[in-house]
Amino acid sequence: MSQSVYPFPALVGMEPLKLALLLAAVDWRLGVLIFGEKGSGKSTAARALAQLLPGKAPFVEVPVGVTEERLLGGIDLEAAFSGQARLKPGLVQSAHGGVLFIDEVNLLPAPMTDALLDVLATGAYRLERDGFSMLTEAQFVLLGTMNPEEGTLRPQLLDRFALSAEVHAPVDPELRMQIVKMREEFDGSPTVFCGRFAPSEAALRQKVQSSRGRLGNIRVPEAVARHIAATAAANGVLSLRADLAMHRAARALAALEQREEATPEDVERVAPLILLHRQRIAASRQRPSPPPPALPRGDEGRGGSNPEERVFLPDPVAAPQVRAPGGGDGRASRDAGGSAAASGAAPSAALPTGPMDIFASIRKATAATASPRLDADHLVVRSRLRPEARCFLFVLDCSGSLAARRRISAAKGLAIGLLQQSSQQGCEVSVITFRGGEARILLPPCRDAELARQHLEYVPCGGRTPLAHALHLASSYPQDGLCLILFTDGQANVALHGADPWQEALQEASKLECPALIIDCSSEGEPRLAELAEALRGTMIRLEDCSTEKLLHLPGHRSAGARRP
Repeated sequence: MSQSVYPFPALVGMEPLKLALLLAAVDWRLGVLIFGEKGSGKSTAARALAQLLPGKAPFVEVPVGVTEERLLGGIDLEAAFSGQARLKPGLVQSAHGGVLFIDEVNLLPAPMTDALLDVLATGAYRLERDGFSMLTEAQFVLLGTMNPEEGTLRPQLLDRFALSAEVHAPVDPELRMQIVKMREEFDGSPTVFCGRFAPSEAALRQKVQSSRGRLGNIRVPEAVARHIAATAAANGVLSLRADLAMHRAARALAALEQREEATPEDVERVAPLILLHRQRIAASRQRPSPPPPALPRGDEGRGGSNPEERVFLPDPVAAPQVRAPGGGDGRASRDAGGSAAASGAAPSAALPTGPMDIFASIRKATAATASPRLDADHLVVRSRLRPEARCFLFVLDCSGSLAARRRISAAKGLAIGLLQQSSQQGCEVSVITFRGGEARILLPPCRDAELARQHLEYVPCGGRTPLAHALHLASSYPQDGLCLILFTDGQANVALHGADPWQEALQEASKLECPALIIDCSSEGEPRLAELAEALRGTMIRLEDCSTEKLLHLPGHRSAGARRP
């Protein structure tokens, strides 16, 4: 391990994170999710952990925009150009015995996150491509970081991380000065700085290694197991993964402290690391509170002073089916340009993008040249057999302007009908509402249409219209596979950054890169909604017209302008 990596014993503060990382070093199955803002030390701590693992443990960082074949493995194209067909391992296999680090894991496409967490559960990965199969060990400490303000992670995936810790920059001036001073010393002379901490780091590495050796012999008495079950149940955690994580973490802590069995005190120390992110899941899945009593009609108008004026129940509405834009047909494309083949000859076309069908490519080369040696003209991209994951994001205006004429009831009814249609297609749904001074994520991405219906049914209405903030929250979602359905009457009277609220809404809309459908909820049609639809590059339809449609198509995110079906 390079001596330029900041040493673990030199980390100041963030005690919960350091405990979580040490537990994961002892038991690699304890993947850690690190919450925190940029500059809080998340990446520094993650890199420092690899130095505590036995041997020359690899530290593999997953780059932003990584492809599935780069992460999980695929066809070895270099070998294919010389006429051989074989598999090439990905980053997952390269991390075996070390650390796999994903910065901003919430931005990783969901299918790849699912695959990674499956590997973490089994410690092995079977790579299968074009009739080839390769089973490899993949036992690594999985570390993921995320800034909650920049996007969400699906509850199903949050639960798959065993541990989590939240990191904040300290508010104590003395502690901040100490952190900055030590960092300056490290940057000024990394070798000297790391040398100061080398003995303590070596001792900690030896402690981790010996703890790994005794981990299998640590006992969990029945009384401790009962305490674990009671702790998980008392905190509203439904998933049994929390109980299993507490068992493993308590055993890892006992091993670190050279004891032969776990104790209730061990459970109390590790429980916050297991419950932090799962309590967020439990909170998002609570049934909404009953509606508050209705207030006088005079308080329902736009800009009312009471942000929770009234709850309007949804009207039953016949909802059309929403069809998301499809991908390409999977055929190989040929682009102008050149790329050197393995033989050194320059092929006549650049490499096409997408997963390669190696057998079809070799057959094509053999038919064309009587040789299995490939150049770019021979490469064939295979069709994708699995549909891309989809998440329908419903963004609903719950301000006073929709409450005034009770149009919110029709909007709620249509939203519920559309989300039920989406969930029947096997897609995830998520809900953002905006009213008063801000927008909020009412429901993180999930496949529970009934839960989404309950949340929408009881959401209160009234107050001002923070449209810009709602679109800002929508842009924080991973855009790959996202489909936006926005319910609005075109009002915007709450600024996000102090500028004109409508212009800020247009600016936030232009940042979105996903297909969009705008439901015009205004009474007589709001002309400037066409401007919003153009900024979103989306389709617009009137609320009243939705009940007469059977199928609504969302355009691709590059569609030019807005159109009315």
